[in-house]
Amino acid sequence: KGSGKVRTIFRGPEFDDLQGDAWIAHVRYSTQGSASRRNAQPHYAQSIHGKIAIVSNGDVVNMHEQRAFLDRHNIRTYTENDAELIAASINYQVTLRNRDLIESISQVMDHVQGAFSALVVAEFDDRIFAFRDPHGIRPLFLAAVEDGGSTYYMFASETSAFEAALPLFGPNATTRTRMVGAGEVIAVGPRGIESFQVRTPEREAFCLFEIVYFSRPDSCAFGRSFQTCRIEAGQRLCREHPADVSLVSP
Repeated sequence: KGSGKVRTIFRGPEFDDLQGDAWIAHVRYSTQGSASRRNAQPHYAQSIHGKIAIVSNGDVVNMHEQRAFLDRHNIRTYTENDAELIAASINYQVTLRNRDLIESISQVMDHVQGAFSALVVAEFDDRIFAFRDPHGIRPLFLAAVEDGGSTYYMFASETSAFEAALPLFGPNATTRTRMVGAGEVIAVGPRGIESFQVRTPEREAFCLFEIVYFSRPDSCAFGRSFQTCRIEAGQRLCREHPADVSLVSP
């Protein structure tokens, strides 16, 4: 963990010697809590079976109520960040309710309110888990990369991240991309990919700011680039509210 640019934080012997076949990482500021190393993600919770690590993008709105609930059951949180709260809530389900990770994440969707798109790994399960809140507020995408007869999987908040990572594969690698569904849990491991629709959204509510502001212009969702959406928003604004101007800018 550290404060600064990716190229300065993710380097050096400690990073170069990482072992394993699955990784999660986070490169955004703390959405909840002060901008400190302590609040920086990833976070983890210590369950009865081993550590549960998480990265999340979003904003939990019932943090105080959920933290008080966890405190009453001696499940502690140590930062101000909402990602740790989600990990602790999964820990509650694993440790005190003896549920597996799929069912634990499903239960958390009922108790943790707000926006969250998250990745989870655990010491006691050989899969990586990706999930979005039941309203699908913040984006999360899955890419399957076919390269030399092998399939690799990547998750990211934006599709442009997949384009940046493709040079790591062979020149003939092909990619299939889709959005993780609202209320869906995807598990990827040695057995391949599994999808669980654990909650059916009553109403999807994709974040408008991803379209008009947050996402890089060449990222895509719903089959269109965000740059296309921004240009069309300006065109529609001009049609709906004509004005004697030379330029409409998104």
